[in-house]
Amino acid sequence: MHHAYSSPIFADIDSEDGARLAMSASPRKQGEHLNESLKLLGYRSKEEEWTLLDEVTVRNVRSGLVSFELNEPLERFIVIRQSSAMDKAHLAPLVRHLEENTHNTMANVVLYQNKEDPYRIVVLLVPSKELNLELQSLREEGYSGPPEPSPQFRLKEGEQVHLRFSGNIFASDDGMTTGKTHTLTFHAQRKPRLALQIKEVDEYGNYSSPHFKGTALCYKVSKEVIAKNLAQPLLPQDYRQQDPVCRLPLTLPKKDKIINRPQSTKRISKDSSEALWDSLLRWLSGELSEDDASSLALFLPLHRSTLQFIKLKCPDNCAEQIYEVLCFWNRNLRRSADKLQLLTRYLCKSGRSDLAEDLRFRTVKGRRRLSS
Repeated sequence: MHHAYSSPIFADIDSEDGARLAMSASPRKQGEHLNESLKLLGYRSKEEEWTLLDEVTVRNVRSGLVSFELNEPLERFIVIRQSSAMDKAHLAPLVRHLEENTHNTMANVVLYQNKEDPYRIVVLLVPSKELNLELQSLREEGYSGPPEPSPQFRLKEGEQVHLRFSGNIFASDDGMTTGKTHTLTFHAQRKPRLALQIKEVDEYGNYSSPHFKGTALCYKVSKEVIAKNLAQPLLPQDYRQQDPVCRLPLTLPKKDKIINRPQSTKRISKDSSEALWDSLLRWLSGELSEDDASSLALFLPLHRSTLQFIKLKCPDNCAEQIYEVLCFWNRNLRRSADKLQLLTRYLCKSGRSDLAEDLRFRTVKGRRRLSS
């Protein structure tokens, strides 16, 4: 087989006689010296490596054109023009590196939230050279970060990025299905895109933060792995063997909740005396500040878990929290207990003796009104 090509050349051969050749070439500029050597390297599929074909003579036919004869079929080959001496052992690694860079594209993962509805997100896999243009387009659609786009990483055509969510946020097509892996397949000429809904896993999680928090984990999956798992999708444990190419932190603002008090915690007045105490506790809860309530809670015989539960029920209403605490304390007293004496003692210990006196006065006044 005799071939004449401009150099350098990459070629893919489909048949033994080299019927189809895909080539790229750059002609030699005028004035370049001719004191150079030409090296042919071929890739044999059975050996799965590049080999220097020293036995093949490569000739300059004319400016930018070379010719050589092959005695065996090759999957692909390359001709290198050397203007200076180079160790032959370095040629094969050089070609592997060159081929790797030729077939790889730097890419970024972009995960943006909708400004009007942060529960809606889009995820894109974008070539790095087009990143700024895509970000501008997303902003015009009403999407923005954080998170910032991922650091760039290498991808080959047809490779995939698998997206999984961890922490207290999950993503799905319908806002309900958890634990699903979402797939983006890389194509340099197309922009793979996912439109997803995110939601918190535990509505009581991230208690000390105004946001729910989670992380999007991005795993790179090669075409070889994809081919092996066509029948059986990758399972969550399969990803534990590799590190994600990037981690994108996510936050989701908590919605304000209207919490209806369970029937079991409502004060049900069985008689006029209970109604009086309910009104007194309601009045007292409005008089105590948050610091006063914290001091008073130290003397009330209540478990810390009870106080935390009440704070969770009424996170944004201090007076309602205090009222719930006092009701819980009142409900768990023995029938024979002197409520007024106990509560005024606790108020004095917490530094509010003025409220203790006011409570006594209001209690006596209320009892007189009931007895009249």
